[in-house]
Amino acid sequence: YRIMNSGKKWYMETRELFEYATSHPDLAQLESKFDALGKLKSLYSDLSGSIHGRCVVDLEMRVALNKIVFEQELMDRHVVFLERCAEAVNFLLSGFHLRQVRTFQVEDRRIIMRSISAPGRQILSNLRTDER
Repeated sequence: YRIMNSGKKWYMETRELFEYATSHPDLAQLESKFDALGKLKSLYSDLSGSIHGRCVVDLEMRVALNKIVFEQELMDRHVVFLERCAEAVNFLLSGFHLRQVRTFQVEDRRIIMRSISAPGRQILSNLRTDER
């Protein structure tokens, strides 16, 4: 935080961010139970490939706005991708900030927990706040 606000142009590369998260004792403990960081790395790779062009079809350009149409199949894939991202991120943040999450309003906790699969919810419910 202090480096980022030092006035110099600075940012943490994705690789460094994953290394930090993987080596953090609290996150490493959660990772051993749920593999959320592994899922995020895979999702990041897929997203990066789509954005930067993994293959020629990824680099397709649209020439006219009227040729852009809603495609349900594409939307369904995006929804699944977003759900997978939300699950991994919400699991990690909820586990890392467990004490604070347990102070949330009941409905707010329900919304977060609904984004996490049953095995992840079970892991979080079994964590003790003194472990965080």
